[in-house]
Amino acid sequence: MTIKKNILAYTAISVSFLICFYISMSYESPYPKLGINSNIISNPVDYIFAVSFGQRKSVSDLLFIRIMQYYGTKEIAKGAKRIAHSDGHGHIHYHYEGEGEFGSGHYPLFYPMTLNLLFLNPYYKEFILYSSASMAFNLNKEEEAISILENALQYYKEIEFYKLLLAIGYSKAKDKVRLAEELYPIAMQRETPVIVKNLTAFLNKKANKNREALNIYRLILETTKDEYYIDNARKNIAELENNKNEDYFYIRRY
Repeated sequence: MTIKKNILAYTAISVSFLICFYISMSYESPYPKLGINSNIISNPVDYIFAVSFGQRKSVSDLLFIRIMQYYGTKEIAKGAKRIAHSDGHGHIHYHYEGEGEFGSGHYPLFYPMTLNLLFLNPYYKEFILYSSASMAFNLNKEEEAISILENALQYYKEIEFYKLLLAIGYSKAKDKVRLAEELYPIAMQRETPVIVKNLTAFLNKKANKNREALNIYRLILETTKDEYYIDNARKNIAELENNKNEDYFYIRRY
């Protein structure tokens, strides 16, 4: 009797093992396989932890913060002189010799850091839009931006990725008016990163699409807590509103 019970138990275990093996072999993970990007991941500890403990989203948020901190740190050449200047209102501001404009620079780690996060979580829409737009329009790294979007589209057929690809194409063609038109509906979505909104507002303003620029700057005030973008939006709204009033006065007069 004991032998029969043992045989039944072993049989049950074997059948269960075969069923589990069959299910695991037939399951297709929606995420990139480690073998595909093992030569790309620069910090495998983060990747292994995220995959092993089911923490892809949490680790993705952490890596996104690291990327924003890296990109938000100004690139200052070694030995650059610190220069002080007044804004005329009693405030002293400092910058460094050779310091570029806000958002510009080289940032050589931006692309590999973005690849790390992309292969960990290719469904992170806000991050993908942020990184690809920054590389294409601020850092003049259009090819890298296109590479990020094309890789993301292999896993996530997001229409905004296609639109941004199209916008980058128009940017390379120097068609700024068409670029502003293509980016406008993307910028008007509340979840779109503020850097994309700000860029699109600037392009629409340059293309004399003041109404569209105003709409985006107002949306920035509603959706971000970043003081830089809030101050910039308020300044541009005041300027555009003033121009609109001047145009109205001109029409009424003549």
